[in-house]
Amino acid sequence: MSMETLKKLGKSFNSKNFASLSKRQETELEEATWKETQAELEKGWIFLDEENVTEGKFVGKRFGIRQGPKIRVIDDCTCCGLNLTVGLHEKFKLHSVGFLAAMLGCAMKLCPAEGRPTLKGRTYDLRSAYKQFAVHPDDRAVLRMGVNFPDSDKCAIIGFNSLPFGAVGSVAGFLRVSQALWYLGYFGLGLLWSAFYDDYTLLSRAELERSSSWACEALLDLLGL
Repeated sequence: MSMETLKKLGKSFNSKNFASLSKRQETELEEATWKETQAELEKGWIFLDEENVTEGKFVGKRFGIRQGPKIRVIDDCTCCGLNLTVGLHEKFKLHSVGFLAAMLGCAMKLCPAEGRPTLKGRTYDLRSAYKQFAVHPDDRAVLRMGVNFPDSDKCAIIGFNSLPFGAVGSVAGFLRVSQALWYLGYFGLGLLWSAFYDDYTLLSRAELERSSSWACEALLDLLGL
């Protein structure tokens, strides 16, 4: 749907979401969600909207889910309709293990059979990947999340300075950055590496290990990642 359509439906979405927030999760999940919310406030990734004015804004729900032994915090941008305004004309290609194997196989074919080198490899994982990138000012102005206070019947309203985990647009925006970073390293620095979301697997001849590591880390430092 268009943003204009969503604006007309926003009040209805918000009403349903506030009613849904009144149906509480178990205490452990709510406490973990609020603890993560406080940590993100301190880091400046989100901000507390103390005006509590929801007119003209889209209010989703922040809640916790269990993933194995961990509790992950989700910002539901579907329930407020925002994800319904996002679509893609193209399909992003992630570099699977098959992509890395094909690249390596091509490189090996260029080596003489009797002189194939010893290889080294490692994976670089971007820390807090989505949180390193800002939301567009237009989205920052209208997107909000309700999050329950533990042991209280009230909820806080938060806004976003960085990409929320749970927005379709966050995935698309981050993958564009991820592929651009891979492109710079591959074509600009000659790094034999692949990009899978925020994981970069780098391969190198053993004698070039230090040089490859330095080139990769210098690129990340120059870009502030």
